[in-house]
Order: sequence, then C-alpha cells, then structure tokens
Amino acid sequence: MLRKVQGLTDEQAHQSLLATSPLMTVAGILSHLRWTEHGWFAAIFPSAAGGHTERDSSDGWQVPRSSLDALVEGY
Repeated sequence: MLRKVQGLTDEQAHQSLLATSPLMTVAGILSHLRWTEHGWFAAIFPSAAGGHTERDSSDGWQVPRSSLDALVEGY
C-alpha cells in the first residue's frame, strides 16, 4: 500500500475514484486498512496493540481532510 500512495498529492489521495461511491478514495482505502489491521492485532495480540483499543465507527472509510503523510504515518 505504501508503494501505491508514494508520489500522490493530498488532493489525489482524497479524490473520489468511483462516482457511485464517494468514500472510495486512496485516502479512504489507506485509512480503512489501518483500522482493519489495527483491529486484527488488537483482537489477536492485545499486548502488541499497546492498550490502544479505540474503534472508528466508520471503519476508517470517512477520512477527515488529513494529509497523506499523516495517514501513512498512522498506517
């Protein structure tokens, strides 16, 4: 995923990819993967999650206008 976002601007990362699904953006996919993978680790290896058990009610799909760098760092 990190290779796929390399070189994208923040604007490109937040651009809707499908007219019928405005939440389908590269930023949304990256955010969704972050929350999903974190959930897996928190459930399977709670000690590896460092006690962070927060949950995103949108499962990561609704991304505030975060910079791509911030999303990559969170991932």
